[in-house]
Amino acid sequence: MPVMTESEFKKHMSSKNFAKLYVIWGSEKKYVKTYTDRLVTKIMGKDPSDFNYHQFNDDFDISKISMCMLTVPFMNDYNLVKISDMDVNELLKEDREKLFSALNNIPDGSVVVFTMPTLEQDAKKPGEFKKLLSLAEKSGVCVEFKKMGDMALEKHLSSLASARNVSLSRINADKIINMCGNDLTTLMNELDKLGAYVGENNEITEKDIDLLVVKNLEAKVFSLADAVTKGKSDEAFKILDALFYQQEDPIAVLTVLSNAYIDFYRGRVADECGVQTSVIAKEFNYKNRAFVLNKKTVLSTSGLRDSIDLLIEVDSKMKTSSVNQRITLEKLVSKLLLIAKKGRAYA
Repeated sequence: MPVMTESEFKKHMSSKNFAKLYVIWGSEKKYVKTYTDRLVTKIMGKDPSDFNYHQFNDDFDISKISMCMLTVPFMNDYNLVKISDMDVNELLKEDREKLFSALNNIPDGSVVVFTMPTLEQDAKKPGEFKKLLSLAEKSGVCVEFKKMGDMALEKHLSSLASARNVSLSRINADKIINMCGNDLTTLMNELDKLGAYVGENNEITEKDIDLLVVKNLEAKVFSLADAVTKGKSDEAFKILDALFYQQEDPIAVLTVLSNAYIDFYRGRVADECGVQTSVIAKEFNYKNRAFVLNKKTVLSTSGLRDSIDLLIEVDSKMKTSSVNQRITLEKLVSKLLLIAKKGRAYA
């Protein structure tokens, strides 16, 4: 059976025609966890007995796992073994052989669920995980939950707001995503906070978002880059002071700031060469961050090059010598502002 989509997996669970083997993974960890929990509840009920429900989270004793697969269900139709975040690629050869032998002989009445709520796995990379997927595709069910694209995520966030009896426009959903990133768990937490603040049957406005939503580091530093390239020194140093006050790691701030300038530069070069940003996004593996390439700056192309040269120089200094990181970042921002003052000439 090929890898199921979310909607196909919902139908599969509703049919109650359960398979013997499941592999649930993907980059959208919120859904990996949510749908694993739903599957377990569908199969075992809300209060599964310890006799019929076996969980393995870090103690991956293959002999014990194999024995649990052989447990005969007691006062239940199924015996379920859930294995969370097992990296099958890292197992010893003997353990891998024992595990796959057991998975090829799962008895009737037993269900084995491999779930990856935190572990990242690459289904395209040759290895034992790919073999596990192949086995599940032949005799079980595979479900991959990928990160949503920007437009799909906006729509989904608006729908989640409606389910909470509040309204959220697509424009404001996009604003929240730009401030928080595309992690669904983070977005839902922010949505819950906003919904509680505005109350039922009310709209979440741009003002509410500015007041309550906590920006992630990338969004904060991008605001810093935007202020610097526009020559807004007071705003730039205010943001930098806030980053220090919040005890953000200076190296991380520098890394994100450098990435912001590189994003500006790649978007600019694409524009000047008549190349679509989607091509650049694919070439440099931006995935769901492709939107950053469309952000514009008034800083000239030569100004961007000079800024990136400076960022590389400071990055090397901070990582290879003992310096006062705060003072070094403050000097960096001052020099970037000087470059911006001379090079804000791009129409």
